[in-house]
Amino acid sequence: MALSQVGAQTYSNAVLVETKVAALGAGSYLLFNFNLFNPGASVSYVQFFDAVSTNVTVGATTPTFVLAIPAGGSINIAQTCPKWFRTGVTIACTSSATGSGAPVAAVVVSIDYVSG
Repeated sequence: MALSQVGAQTYSNAVLVETKVAALGAGSYLLFNFNLFNPGASVSYVQFFDAVSTNVTVGATTPTFVLAIPAGGSINIAQTCPKWFRTGVTIACTSSATGSGAPVAAVVVSIDYVSG
């Protein structure tokens, strides 16, 4: 049975920047589809943290994983093996993979997930 058949939901954010966002509340989640668009003129990095937002300091907390979005481009990833977040999902978009600098432009993010 596909995840989309068992109550999947979508998180969307049309203006993701370096300010951390509690994408999903505290809890366990399986993230399985990632659609991201970067309208900016340089690469942007979306940092994902397996933590509630109060425990994240962008640029100091090590991300669980990072997706690089090319300048003026998009990435679309359909995970066959979902990413499991045990504590919560916090995200931020920055100008470097582990830094805290602002991206050139806000990134558009859409993530499909199920509570796990």
